[in-house]
Amino acid sequence: IKTMGGASGIIFGTMFLGGISSLGHQEYATAPQIADYFWNGEQAIERRGKARPGQKTMLDALYPACVEMKKAVLETSNIIEVLKRGYQAAVQGVADCRNFQSGIGRSRNFKEKTLGIPDPGAVSVSLWFQAFCLSVDK
Repeated sequence: IKTMGGASGIIFGTMFLGGISSLGHQEYATAPQIADYFWNGEQAIERRGKARPGQKTMLDALYPACVEMKKAVLETSNIIEVLKRGYQAAVQGVADCRNFQSGIGRSRNFKEKTLGIPDPGAVSVSLWFQAFCLSVDK
């Protein structure tokens, strides 16, 4: 939050710190704790930024990833599977937000010029989930 330039440091930090209470103090996290961690982080971003999914922001990848992970933990306790499903939903969110017109943040000034272009924050979120999947699935 203090060292990364621009708004992304604050937003990314909000996500990662926003869900920390979901993890507890044990050595390993469970699949439901991981899903709750990301869900609570996503909710913290919505509160802080007064943004919602559908406004062409990182939430357009993060929200569907969180929803999918919450669904996944009802079917499996496998953290890798939960993260993979979150990643797939984030990638779909990136694809979907290409069709949105920016309405919030710095890109709102470009309105229709943003059509056809994915939100950079949403792309970043999909890369987070890809990295989580690759690092946990070893």
